[in-house]
Amino acid sequence: MKVGIYVNTNRDLGCETAKKFIDIFQRKGVEVFVVKGAEDFINLPCYTLEYIAKFSDILIVFGGDGTMLSVARRVVKNDIALLGVNKGKLGFLTECEDNDSEKVIDRLLAGDFFVEERTMLKVNIGQDSYLALNEVSVSRLMSKRTIDVSIEVDGGLCDIVSGDGVIISTPTGSTAYAMSCGGAILSPDVKAIGITAICPHSLNSRPMVVSDQSKVRLTPHNCNVNDLVVCIDGECVAPHGENLVVNVEKSECTTKLIRLNNKNFYSKLIQKMSVWNKLGGDKI
Repeated sequence: MKVGIYVNTNRDLGCETAKKFIDIFQRKGVEVFVVKGAEDFINLPCYTLEYIAKFSDILIVFGGDGTMLSVARRVVKNDIALLGVNKGKLGFLTECEDNDSEKVIDRLLAGDFFVEERTMLKVNIGQDSYLALNEVSVSRLMSKRTIDVSIEVDGGLCDIVSGDGVIISTPTGSTAYAMSCGGAILSPDVKAIGITAICPHSLNSRPMVVSDQSKVRLTPHNCNVNDLVVCIDGECVAPHGENLVVNVEKSECTTKLIRLNNKNFYSKLIQKMSVWNKLGGDKI
């Protein structure tokens, strides 16, 4: 087995957890390849993420959900499975904690795991195309005024939201930004796309769930493009001219996540959210 290692050094300080995993892998005779960025802490040759994703059997990611989102989009075309080691806050996408190293590695080497596929969205804005594992959002930037965004599903007008914007999410993203805006929570295996208004200035705008075969279009109205921001999985993309139109549909690509436990999604949801409530969101 060839194992790639990606470390968010802002989360795994000093790469301490990653080094524990690497030491165990090397002791067991496993080839380990480290992604650039950890050179100051790990005494191994480091390569680009894209290079490592081409020949590694699995990629272990040390960080939080944001790290997993970023890495997933960059390696999805390589069809590689990701194992997340949680060094962040909630860890919905990660699978294990840093104190599980020996047990986790033994299970990986024994093939005692399964791979879960997560739906992704294809987002087209003008001539540019993006992938999203969680969501795409169109929202107001610094303007004090609300913005109007029309929502079309399969060519039919569903709503015109007057508020702070609109989120289009996958089931994976339903427990992220969309949830904080009152959207429906969807199990990852549900074949659906969520549509959630952000702070709507109307009693009529309600969260919607449509088929993942649907094509959704968002069109802002009566606002300056400089007052808008389009974000994909929390990362902003540049405005695309005055006539901004965002087209969203299910992508043929999927993110593959290594799972060690066939844990019920709702049990995990309760566990994660209970921890968050106890911590008051203070864990880093």
